[in-house]
Amino acid sequence: ALRILLPVTSYSNDRVVEASLGAAIQLGLKHYFKGNVDHLKGVVYREPENEGESWRQYLVIYDTVPGGTGSLKELMRTPDNLLKLLELAYKALVECSCNHDTHKDGCYRCVYAYRDRGRMKYVSRDQARLLLAKILKASAAIRVIDSIKNISLDAMMGSELEKRFIHCLQDNKNFLVSRSYAHQNAGWIINTRTEPAMSWHLKAQVDLGVKEGVGILSRPDYVLYPLMQSEKIKPVAIFLDGFAFHKDSVSDDVQKRQAIKDSGNFWVWTVTWADLQEQGIKHVQNVMGLGHNPDMKQPKFYNPFHDTNFATLEGSFRERNSFALLLDYLSDPGNKTLLWQKMAAAFAWVWLDPKKSQDTGAKQKYAYEMQENASAYRLNALLPDEPFVFGGLLDSCSSSQQFIELAAVVPQQAIKSTTSIEQMRNWLRLHICFDDRYSQDNGYEAGFNGFWWMVNLLQFLPDMTFTSRKAVHLPQKPEAVKMQTSVVVDIQPDESWAEILEFGLLGAEEIALLQSLSLPAPTVGYELQDDDGEIIAEADLAWPLQKQALIIDNQEFTALFASKGWHVAFGPIDENTLQHLSGGDK
Repeated sequence: ALRILLPVTSYSNDRVVEASLGAAIQLGLKHYFKGNVDHLKGVVYREPENEGESWRQYLVIYDTVPGGTGSLKELMRTPDNLLKLLELAYKALVECSCNHDTHKDGCYRCVYAYRDRGRMKYVSRDQARLLLAKILKASAAIRVIDSIKNISLDAMMGSELEKRFIHCLQDNKNFLVSRSYAHQNAGWIINTRTEPAMSWHLKAQVDLGVKEGVGILSRPDYVLYPLMQSEKIKPVAIFLDGFAFHKDSVSDDVQKRQAIKDSGNFWVWTVTWADLQEQGIKHVQNVMGLGHNPDMKQPKFYNPFHDTNFATLEGSFRERNSFALLLDYLSDPGNKTLLWQKMAAAFAWVWLDPKKSQDTGAKQKYAYEMQENASAYRLNALLPDEPFVFGGLLDSCSSSQQFIELAAVVPQQAIKSTTSIEQMRNWLRLHICFDDRYSQDNGYEAGFNGFWWMVNLLQFLPDMTFTSRKAVHLPQKPEAVKMQTSVVVDIQPDESWAEILEFGLLGAEEIALLQSLSLPAPTVGYELQDDDGEIIAEADLAWPLQKQALIIDNQEFTALFASKGWHVAFGPIDENTLQHLSGGDK
């Protein structure tokens, strides 16, 4: 039998890829052996991968004739034979007459087969052609390995999880998601149907570092930037965590994500594979409702420092997993930010235990816990020299939980009648610690999901931190400083830039750079047409009157613009590229 590892994971469960590649190989067999190959059958076989979180999927081709016909043995005699089969299949797909019918994506002359009626609805000629083209393009890199089991799927898993995230966004009826080509990075524009004025630009693989005020360099899977300029609406750095790949890297992940939060310039949001796969929070260890002090919910204690009913705040996230909560934020970021600030403050308040805080033994136990659960720089806030009240999900409060521990703290001096609601919100402190030492224990995955779910929700409290037991013992980094962006952006008011500013077609730094070089407002996404009016190329930025164009990614378009008498620069939107465009290299 011939076993082929399919470029499919359980993250995508792409039946179109599976069925299309299988049909293409069947077509190749027919052309390679120049005749009927019905004796060769194909079946998809799955093996668990990464502790069952995902699967390896194989297309197994076998000979149904007892003893075999020798066809498969001949096929696998040299790698060139299999490549020849794929080339024949590709040629047949490209040359099939059904390509001329725009309504068809295959026919019985190419990828359809009567004996595969059950899979036919998933078979795509175009998908098969793309898959074969990628394989043939990489044919020079073919090498011998001991077993296809040794092929790592890690890169594909990450890619498929990112695709799954986009698909889940596109499938949500409250959003309109479309590709954007106006910026250097690949991206999408997300429009909110319920609030048309609220739109986002979603960028993939954005580096966040000193320039963005982030103390530890990191690269989120995505960053969401609001197109509406408002100090109240922050961008969101999004991390997509497959459990198998992140269960043992929590200590590194918490440091990078805390640094992003500490910048004050972003919210940081973690979405797990389970959040994209399952509705609700059954996959989450939910400890948000545990360890509350009933006394702190009484009106005489609660109402002076909170202006929203606790049940209302609790209902703002009930049964909503991390992905659903992210969508809630995207729909109404201003109101959700305020609501969840109030929610986080209210929960911090009801976790406080004034009676335990007066008990000498409990205080000593609490201090010991903080030494285990918090980095040195955070201890001053969690164990202040002045009198304070503490509480939470802690052994010292007889409310400790497996995997997730939480401390709530407020200085004693803050609990007085003259303290306003907003002041109390700033006085309250939260710290969450995840026990990442025993990743093989039962319940660890639910704890992992629950920890990041809590971090997503409680980060809206101004003084909130999170870490893990392993991270506490790593070399300590200095207390996060709210860094100022190193680039000062000064955009000059100009009516010709109004549309670009209004719709966020370029970033503030890019606009400032263009203006500093005395370049007028460009046309973003300019389409070059031939003599018949057909679009033949596109420039990211163009100045049609001056016949100047800047192309960021598609270098093949530069020659087309140049052939029409344009002066073209290829590269990122930076000073060197723009100097070349406006008069020469400097």
